[in-house]
Amino acid sequence: MDIEKIKIKIRESFDAPTSSEDNGRISYSQFSKFVKCPKSWELAYLKNLRTKDPSIHTCFGTSFHETMQEYLTLYLEKSDSHLDYDFPSKLREYMLENYSKDIDNHEHFTTPEELHEFWEDGVAIFEEFRNHKDVYFDPNRYSLLGIEAPIFMRAVNAYDVNMLSFLDIVLYDKLMDLIKIVDIKTSTSGWNKYMREDSLKQSQLVLYKYFFSQHYDVPLEKIDAEFLICKRKLDYGDSRISSFAPPISGDFLNEVNKNLYQFITHCFGNDGSFNLNSNYYAVSGKNNKHCKFCEFKDREDLCPKKERLKEYPN
Repeated sequence: MDIEKIKIKIRESFDAPTSSEDNGRISYSQFSKFVKCPKSWELAYLKNLRTKDPSIHTCFGTSFHETMQEYLTLYLEKSDSHLDYDFPSKLREYMLENYSKDIDNHEHFTTPEELHEFWEDGVAIFEEFRNHKDVYFDPNRYSLLGIEAPIFMRAVNAYDVNMLSFLDIVLYDKLMDLIKIVDIKTSTSGWNKYMREDSLKQSQLVLYKYFFSQHYDVPLEKIDAEFLICKRKLDYGDSRISSFAPPISGDFLNEVNKNLYQFITHCFGNDGSFNLNSNYYAVSGKNNKHCKFCEFKDREDLCPKKERLKEYPN
């Protein structure tokens, strides 16, 4: 593996275009939405009815990512300034900045007390991380290749549709001669067994590995990928931070690629335009779990409850 060549290509990717008016563009979030409920995808993307309502969770998640990524850049590049990095002040600054952006066209979605609570949680996560940072990011073992590294490339052959991904942290493992992709997840109470076993969650890392391999010509076996789960609320004796690297077999990779192909061929034409002739079924899932956080769950005019299916039809 020519790591110097990969470094150059990653640096070049930051200057490359990540959009085009001449083709379709998808992301993992689009793919995930379609797999859960095609109707939700249709309303959000084909009909462009998504509202993008902000929340304290998205405001905190974005701000925590920005602050942690800024700190890790200093730390992994062995800059002494990481020693004086004022994480609490930076996190507060980013939260207030992102909150101000979010309410430009929306009403206030939180309170000063709740903002402060989330800020305190973020500071507590960082304090634990700082005390164990070498466990996750030993600068003598890992070198930083990219923060929010973009990948923009054709998703499947014969369809003018591009996959756009931004990778939170990309590292080079000098000990194992591997690429390591780390995706940061903020969570209120962590991931339980069922969340860790959720194949749709795991498919995000599968897609990251696959497209990184294709884009940078790196063998799949030379790429590791994991979630870094940052938990706001601490149970007694528990940890706020955990890493999770789901096993990714060849069969699972083939299954995810098959699902991706079905998504694209169902929703797009060969030229990248939306497919207006497909049936976009509303799928509520077991115990209506797909509807729980759907922005269209109460829109009877757009998605009548009587038409929602428990499972996708064969």
